[in-house]
This record gives sequence, C-alpha cells and structure tokens, in this order.
Amino acid sequence: MLDRARRGRLRLLLAMGGPDAARRREQHNFWQNDQSLHQRQVLRAAARVQGAPESVERDAVAAARLDRILATAQGVNGFVRVDAEYANSLDQMHEIVAAARAAGRPVGAVVQANMQRSAADLTRLIAGGIPVRLVKGAYDPGAEGVGDIEAVNAAYLALAERLIATNLPIAFGTHDDRIISKLSASAQSRGEIQLLYGVRTELAEQLVAKGWRVRIYTPYGPDWWPYSLRRMAERPANLRFVLRSLVGR
Repeated sequence: MLDRARRGRLRLLLAMGGPDAARRREQHNFWQNDQSLHQRQVLRAAARVQGAPESVERDAVAAARLDRILATAQGVNGFVRVDAEYANSLDQMHEIVAAARAAGRPVGAVVQANMQRSAADLTRLIAGGIPVRLVKGAYDPGAEGVGDIEAVNAAYLALAERLIATNLPIAFGTHDDRIISKLSASAQSRGEIQLLYGVRTELAEQLVAKGWRVRIYTPYGPDWWPYSLRRMAERPANLRFVLRSLVGR
C-alpha cells in the first residue's frame, strides 16, 4: 500500500444534487494527489452532464451549473474536467467548455480515443488552449468507433503524442501499463496518470516509484453507485480489476 506521505488525505470539494436528478445528473469525481504531503495538495474535479433532451434551454442550464462549479473550484485553486456520456452532446459540451475557458475559468475536457471524431475534437481543444484528460473510452461508440482494442490503443498513443507536443496540462486516464510504457519519455514530465479508486493499486505504487505523478479518480455524489455500475457494465475489465484488488487485500 502507498504510505501516508504518498497517499495523503482524500479531500472532497462538492456534493451537488437537485430535485431533477432523474432528468439530468451532475456527477462530481475527485482526484487526490498521491505525491508527498510536503508538496501542495491540489484538488481536481470532473463534472459529467448526461441524459437531458437536446434544447437551447438544456445548454443554458448546463452552462450555468458548470459555471457555479467552476466558481467554487476557482475559489480553492481547483480544476474541473468535463466529460459527456453521449456522442450527440459532445459539440455542445465543447462549446460550453470553450466559453468557460475563454472566460478564464479553470476547466478542461475529456477525450475518448475510441471515437473517430476524437482527432478533430483534439485539434479544436488544443487550439482553444483547453487541457485534456485522455481516456480509451468506457462507452460503446457504435458506428463511430475506431475499431477493435488494438485500433483503440493505437489511437490513444497517437492522440497522446499530439498532446505531449503541446504546452497544455495532460492527464492520462488509463490502467493499461502497456500503453503507459509506450508513451514517449517526455510524457512523464508533461502529464500525470489517473487511476480509478480500488483498481490496480499495485500499478499506482509502481508508477509513483518510477517518478510519475498519480491521481486517484473517486466517484462521488448522490449518484456514485449507479455511475459505478454503468462503468463496470460498459467495461467489464474494470470489474475484474476491482475483484482482483479486493481478493488481494
């Protein structure tokens, strides 16, 4: 296990909810820096907006809610990354994030490597100076997918190298040590690895020992359990990792 100096204490910033949670959920996930407690502990948050019907009103509501989150995060020197669970909301999400970033808010976006459109999305985000969290993608992209797992891995590495060539902060969201080992040498100084809480704890220890900055991704809020179940159902490998971690404790 990571010692106290590496693990630190989990600090939670927000616990948002509302009476219309069935229509739209805002889920907030937090990472705790797994570096020395002598270094500054920086809280990160990710907001996810999902399930609302397409409308101008929806976009305005999402933008307003995000702005409240960002104002709170900015007050504690935090940072928020925004993700979308459905491909048909990506354009609107990128517009909302770009507007917030242009207004000086501490916000970034998540890019899924398993989607054909991600290369173009990355170009747009980089041009807007928007920090990116790169993941393989837990959600089935259907006909918009890049192909099998090998194609996804190749897409991930190609997108990662493009990000490394920028001066933007980078977060690599992956438990795949084969992917991590193939990242260029400059990746370690340019970015950090983000892992799910309870998944591949030994990998976190190994990465920290190698000098990587590691954060633990922790689902939080009133909908953390349904969210976690969806993640496991959509990517069964995550469930295997969790079970293996539990058995090994």
